Amino acid sequence: MADTPIKYIVKEKSLIGNELFEAGAEVELPEGTLPAENLEPVDDRGRAKYQEYLKSNAERIARMKAEFGGGDSQNLEALGAMIAKAVTEAMAAQNAEQDALKARIAELEAANSKLA
Repeated sequence: MADTPIKYIVKEKSLIGNELFEAGAEVELPEGTLPAENLEPVDDRGRAKYQEYLKSNAERIARMKAEFGGGDSQNLEALGAMIAKAVTEAMAAQNAEQDALKARIAELEAANSKLA
């Protein structure tokens, strides 16, 4: 039973698994998949998965609020600073890699010219 898909009714037109379903359609999700608000469970297994989804979603939102706060300007500035720092670090790493490749190309070209 653990590998048996769980059935849900689509509440509103939804894209599920790269397929478009109209409201009222019945869909089956694999056991390990959590439904979202657009799906209505039709049995106890589905209701349990839906409760699991609600809990995981609430935990995710709580983590986001703890990290970024309620959206006041100070927290938005902190988020912007974190993004800017991450982009700057990524660009620096990319530039260092590019410089290393240029140096290696120069080495190979020098070695090649000695062979010619």
